[in-house]
Amino acid sequence: MPGKKRKKSRTRDELRHLLLVFFAAIFTITLILFATALGYRSTQSELHRDERLLLFAREVAHKARFKSDELHHMAMEAVSDGDSKAIQDYEKYKRPEPTDADFPIAQIVAPWHGRGGRNDPRGSSSAGSAQGTSFLDLLEKNDVQSVAELREELRRLRSKAAFLSSEEVEKFEDAIKASKAQAEFERKALNALQGVFQDKKGEYTVRGQPDQTLASQILSDPEYNKTVRAVQSDFSSFLSALDVRLFGVHKESAKNFRINFVIVLIAALAIATPVFYLLLLRSLNTSIRGLKITARKLTDELGQVNTELKAAITSREDYRRRLEQTEAASNRIIPVPQQDSRLHDVQEPELQDYLTRLP
Repeated sequence: MPGKKRKKSRTRDELRHLLLVFFAAIFTITLILFATALGYRSTQSELHRDERLLLFAREVAHKARFKSDELHHMAMEAVSDGDSKAIQDYEKYKRPEPTDADFPIAQIVAPWHGRGGRNDPRGSSSAGSAQGTSFLDLLEKNDVQSVAELREELRRLRSKAAFLSSEEVEKFEDAIKASKAQAEFERKALNALQGVFQDKKGEYTVRGQPDQTLASQILSDPEYNKTVRAVQSDFSSFLSALDVRLFGVHKESAKNFRINFVIVLIAALAIATPVFYLLLLRSLNTSIRGLKITARKLTDELGQVNTELKAAITSREDYRRRLEQTEAASNRIIPVPQQDSRLHDVQEPELQDYLTRLP
């Protein structure tokens, strides 16, 4: 139609330019996706680091609470029986001195290493055991050697899901302080059983007769029982806070992993798309090239057949023309020579007579 313009076909240079723009866009998108994936991977690394620290803190708190409870029962048993062997067992199992400001973690958990029997918590349901991670592995990975260092690390948790409030960290500090106070009561009682008492400076330098009554009074003091309950309560509160944070970290880590997996998958697809396109284009070009060669051969064969057909038609036309000429020649009238009239006149009466006698 005169009103419409024919759409101009794209040239090969324009197609190459479009392909270049397409590949550049795919490459840019892939770089952005990989940068995002690296960011999620960094977040995942922080989550794993915080998870290990939370598990480590939970292991320390769990074993410290368990040890405080065990020492309480061992001290009560030693005072009630007054047996020197019970006192020796307590001394082997006791916690660090309360004057130790760092309160080394290795001394908190030392009795568990190579220890069997009912005091061995390796069969307990602690977080570290549940995860199949030994305490020594956690200690090595976090490079934390004391409760003071652990307390500072808990205040520097990186991910929001693992962040502990100041009140929750103070619960851990209060539990450690109460544990030291409990140890001081038990130390006074067991020293009284051995006849060792404090001087005016509070040091155990005075020697005397063993006093089981004084030891019983010390461990029967309501303040001691209050301290024992505070140790268990503060450690339990701290462990509950850690469980909540661990659940949040696991949930955030799973979500982060899924998102990162989807991003990496999309990036892989973005890379695979142009590669697949090039392979498909190459395959199509090969197929089209083969079709062109086949079409060229077929065209040549059709041309040859057409030439032969034209030759046959020409030969047929020549044959038809010659045949028509032959038929025309055969149908041409040949003149008959005239007979003598006299002969005709002689024969005609006889012919008439013959005809009349026919039946």
